This record gives sequence, structure tokens and C-alpha cells, in this order.
Amino acid sequence: MFRIFVIILMYCSAAKAGAPFVSTFGGDWRGVGVQSDGASWAMQVTLGEGQGVVTYPSLQCGGIWTYGNMGVASLSGVETIDYGLENCIETGQIYLQPYQNDQMLFLWCGEEDGVSALAVLTRSTAPAATYEARRAASQAALDGLGYALGNITCHGRQWLGV
Repeated sequence: MFRIFVIILMYCSAAKAGAPFVSTFGGDWRGVGVQSDGASWAMQVTLGEGQGVVTYPSLQCGGIWTYGNMGVASLSGVETIDYGLENCIETGQIYLQPYQNDQMLFLWCGEEDGVSALAVLTRSTAPAATYEARRAASQAALDGLGYALGNITCHGRQWLGV
């Protein structure tokens, strides 16, 4: 009996280690995006098993994230805005990867190659931070990644070393 328990425990641990990104990072996230031109906006994301839902409250728009490639430590896909089109670009490529301190790095690319926006997302269960604190975190990530971001080719799927 003990041997069966150990085998089941090993199987469950292996399954968790190889779980897709959403199994580990699913749920509600929030942050402030910073565009390459300096503009910024609040965002809220819910990562679900089948798709993500994104809202940009300060832009009064939102839509759906359709997942493409999903691994253990990254997720890429397409964002399709379905309301507030007068305020937001209708489609773009998205990329998520773990960042630091239980945060995620969000990259958004439009039709032009290269990153157009970046956000550091924090779980909604984390202590609330002000808009300016979230914007500062995203700007610091943007500044810190500097050269690496310049080497990203969104359409060629060459991301931050993942």
C-alpha cells in the first residue's frame, strides 16, 4: 500500500512540474502598462484554462487573449479587443513569462516588429499598490531590460531568452 502511495505521489509531482503555464499562473492579475512612447494605462487580466480576459480600465476597452504557444514558463498568444475599439488597437501579440517576486512580465506587440508595451503584473491577491507604484515597476522593468527588449522580434517569436 505504501508503495502505491509513493508511486501516486511521484506521478502527481511530475505532473505539477510539467504543468502548463496557466495551471501555475492562472487567476487574476493587475498592473500598469508602459508603451514605448511613454504612455501608460492600467490593466487587469484573468488567465483561465481556455483563454484570458483583459480589461484596460483607464482606456475603457478590453477583450480576449487567445493562447498560442504555452509552456511551463511562458505563454504567447493574440489579444483581440472586443469593446472600446475607439480607444485601443484591435489586435496584437502578447507574451507572458514569470518575472520576480511572484510577478509576471507582459509584453505586447502590434503590427510593427518589436515590443510596443510592457507591464509587470502582480497577482490580485497581493497587497494593493497605487497606479504610480505599478507604473514605476513597469518602467523599471522596461529600463532594466533596455538592450534585451531591442533584440526581441515579436513576429519571429524571439523573446527574452525563452
